[in-house]
Amino acid sequence: MKLKEELAVGNNSGNQLSISNISFNEPVSPMNNSSEPAAIPASKNDSTEEPKRDLNSLRRKSTLLNTLKEKPKPSGKFDLAASFLEASGVLLDLSNRHLSDMHSNDLHKNIKSHPLKQLILANNKLTDEGAIHVLKAVALSQLESLSLANNKISEKCTENIVYTLKTSKALKHLDLTGNGITSRLMKNKLKNALPSIEVLV
Repeated sequence: MKLKEELAVGNNSGNQLSISNISFNEPVSPMNNSSEPAAIPASKNDSTEEPKRDLNSLRRKSTLLNTLKEKPKPSGKFDLAASFLEASGVLLDLSNRHLSDMHSNDLHKNIKSHPLKQLILANNKLTDEGAIHVLKAVALSQLESLSLANNKISEKCTENIVYTLKTSKALKHLDLTGNGITSRLMKNKLKNALPSIEVLV
């Protein structure tokens, strides 16, 4: 009633009432006293779980990894001289290279011209002739360990092996296991005739 009277008085006096002059004090909620902005509730569409991986993407990654794997040793022709040049000067592994007597000349030349401590010629196809040609180079080199395991060396080669390696001053280990030297007599002959070399046969 009082407000109506005041409005009436204002209208009668020709003065217009300005709403801006009227203040409306709203009650302040205790929850609104904080100056920090209110947290926005998470949307139902937001998810903290990692998205599922695409199977096609995984297959592509698997294929890429397989192509980056180390390639196996080639079974065909290769450059012997390059292999000796790339050797560390300590060890050269030429096993499983299908080396035969036709490679013995190259082996002979490279053994003499490239200093090595250990040479592995296991699991190849060297016969008596090729093996003796290789051993002649070994006797003149600084090679300390030679493996001719699992080749095609026969007992007929025993005498030549002993004769060739008697002059060697550096060789300390010779592996002839897996060849055709099977009799105890020939095995003992090799070991007894070459006391400075550890012969495995």
